[in-house]
Amino acid sequence: MSSATKSSTARRSSIGERVVSAIDLTLRVIEPTYYKALLTAVDRITRLPRTSTMPEAMRLYR
Repeated sequence: MSSATKSSTARRSSIGERVVSAIDLTLRVIEPTYYKALLTAVDRITRLPRTSTMPEAMRLYR
């Protein structure tokens, strides 16, 4: 294999690795946003409180 072919192959794998890491980074940014939107939608549909404190205990604190 000539040195030009080796250089071209190395360059392609380098570009491929960059594309994969860019896709990975994009998915890592989108994932929390997706789950936040999903939780918001579920909260609006169910109308249930998202607190761990029981309603009786909240009444006693007041």
